Amino acid sequence: GVAVAHQRGDRVAVLLHNRAEWAEVMFAMGKLKTSGVPVGYRLKGPEIEFIMNNSEAKAMILGEEFLDVVAPVMTLFEHVSSGSFIIVGEKVPHCFRAYEDLIASGSESEPATNPEETGSSIIYTSGTTGTPKGAYRAVQPRDLETLMDIIGQFGFSMSDTHLVSCPLYHSAPPF
Repeated sequence: GVAVAHQRGDRVAVLLHNRAEWAEVMFAMGKLKTSGVPVGYRLKGPEIEFIMNNSEAKAMILGEEFLDVVAPVMTLFEHVSSGSFIIVGEKVPHCFRAYEDLIASGSESEPATNPEETGSSIIYTSGTTGTPKGAYRAVQPRDLETLMDIIGQFGFSMSDTHLVSCPLYHSAPPF
């Protein structure tokens, strides 16, 4: 597993384009009973700062392509400690941790959690009436079952490629 949060219920922001690591991270957080906070990849620094502070995210997983947007505001994130910024990609500045290093150092065993409990996500609204609002969404065990059922119905295999044209940070495409 990927250890990016320390306790059940911690919130971890995810700022990634549509890519395999997005799914890895979100499903891992469900197993760890942490809350994923998907961050829109078109947002600007002050908007990201608002979501980070409002959600009380304790860590951030981001693609290397977002360093220029996040770096100017990262010291303003009130709940993220040093070492809690994880980069997906090759360009990993000294104050960040490499996602692949975390994967390599992780345990092969499943986390010791109650299978009846679920993880969650906090999806931020568009903020049409003021600042965005965090909408809590409990991740139900059936979400993974539904996904696996869809994969089976379409006859996908591990060697197939599937285009997800909507951003995964949005509430509709992932589930």
